[in-house]
Amino acid sequence: MPTLLDITFNILRWPKVNNSSETSINFDYDKTYPIQAELSTFTPVTSENLGKLIDKMSSKSCQLDPIPASVFKKCGHLLLPVITDIVNLSLHHALVPPSLKMALLLPSMKKPSLDHEEFSSFQPISNLKFLSKAVEKVVAFQVDTYIRDNNLYEVYQSAYKNYSVKVQNDIQLKFKMIFSWH
Repeated sequence: MPTLLDITFNILRWPKVNNSSETSINFDYDKTYPIQAELSTFTPVTSENLGKLIDKMSSKSCQLDPIPASVFKKCGHLLLPVITDIVNLSLHHALVPPSLKMALLLPSMKKPSLDHEEFSSFQPISNLKFLSKAVEKVVAFQVDTYIRDNNLYEVYQSAYKNYSVKVQNDIQLKFKMIFSWH
């Protein structure tokens, strides 16, 4: 069974779009553009970087947390070396300890207008432990950095990115076209 570190990106890529004023691209729909890249290891995180990441995290707690997230964040400087070791062990072995996989599932209404007695009117919300969220954030940051550094993001993807250059370029192009008649 592959581990978390066996992540292999096998992505079909379209030709790149220049940031120029091109408005269309000629695609060869029959041709694929395979790129292979492998993320084989995670980098250990420093206490300093983990502290910065934890400071940015929400102070929401889970009932399964041994201490509330707000207390954890206030005492973080005392706990940070131990937390850093836990996160780095998780990264090194490419697994999350079973105790961090437990979550509290809370039902949430999809829409207020739905029947509250119907099971299908609810969606489950998973409330993870604060430490689980910290591990998740570190892994997400490293995977995102890897994808960005190896130019593996889909050109037209705008979801799940910190910013969308394509959408921003489209808006700027539209403004140039609208206001160029002056």
